[in-house]
Amino acid sequence: MIFSLLLAALVLFLLLYGLWETALIGLIIVCLLFGALLLHRGHFHHHGGYISIDLYAQKSRLCHWHSGAKLIFCLVCAFISVWAKNIYVPVFIFCAMSFLTLALGKTPVSYYLSLLTVPAVFILLSALAIIIEISPIPEGVLCLPAGSFYLCVTKANQEKAAGIMLSAFGAVSCLYMLSLSTPIYRIFEALRKMRLPFVVIELMYLIYRYLFILLETHQNMVYSAASRLGYRSPVTSLKTMLNTSFNLFFTSLRRASGMYDAMEARCYDGEIRFLMEDESFDMAQVFVFLSVPAAAVLIWIMSRR
Repeated sequence: MIFSLLLAALVLFLLLYGLWETALIGLIIVCLLFGALLLHRGHFHHHGGYISIDLYAQKSRLCHWHSGAKLIFCLVCAFISVWAKNIYVPVFIFCAMSFLTLALGKTPVSYYLSLLTVPAVFILLSALAIIIEISPIPEGVLCLPAGSFYLCVTKANQEKAAGIMLSAFGAVSCLYMLSLSTPIYRIFEALRKMRLPFVVIELMYLIYRYLFILLETHQNMVYSAASRLGYRSPVTSLKTMLNTSFNLFFTSLRRASGMYDAMEARCYDGEIRFLMEDESFDMAQVFVFLSVPAAAVLIWIMSRR
C-alpha cells in the first residue's frame, strides 16, 4: 500500500510538472497521500482479498440486474474508454462506473479502493516508463543528469502517459463494476446465451475456481508460516517462500483432485449447469445502459471541437 501511494505521488508529480506551480502540485500530493493513509489505517484491512469478490457480488444491489445487458454495457464502456484517445471520456467512465458500483451497488469504498491497488501499481509503472525518456541531450520540461545521458520528461510524453493511464483506469472500473455486481455463474450463463462454445465456458469456470483454490491454499500457508515466525528475517523469509512455493503445487493438485471427485459424486457428466434466479430488466436499467455510453460519446464529440 505504501509503495502504491509513493508511486502514485511520483507519477502525479511528473504528469503535472511544468503545467502547474510546483507548490500547488506538492500540496495536492500531500493532501492525497494524507487522506489515503487515513483511509488505509481505518478501513483497508480485509480478509480474503480477491477471494471475497463473489461475496460482494452476491450482496450487491445490482446483483439482480440483467447479466447479459450488464456484460454488454461494461464491454461497450471499456471499448469507448480505450478508443476515445482523450482524457475526458475515460475520466467520465471511471466516475460513472464507480458511482454505479459504490452508490447503487453499495460496495464498501475501502474494499473497492483496495481492489484498485493491484492494477493501479501496474498502470502507474507503465505510465512512469512512458513519462521518463532517456536522452543524450537535456530537453523537455524536466531533465535530470544520469551519467552520460539524461532522464527527461517532455510535454508529449506527459500527454501520452496521461491518456494511456486514464484509459486503463476507465477500463478497469468497467471490469470491477461487472465483477462486483454480477456473480461469476451469471456471467458464464450470459456467455452461454450468447452462443459461446460450451467447452470454452466450462474451461473458464474451472480455471476461475482453481485460481481461488490456489489463492486460498497459499493464504493458509502464509498464515501458518507467519504464526511459526517464518518471516522473522530476510533469510528465513526466503526459505519460507521457497518451501511454500514447492508445497503449494502439490497441495493445490490434491485439492483440485478432491474437487473433481466431489463433482463426480454429484453426477457430473461433462456439463456444468447453473441454477439461475429470475433477473429483472426495467426502464431504470435501460436508462443507465444507454445514457452512460451516449454521454461518453457526446463528451468525445465535444472535446474534439
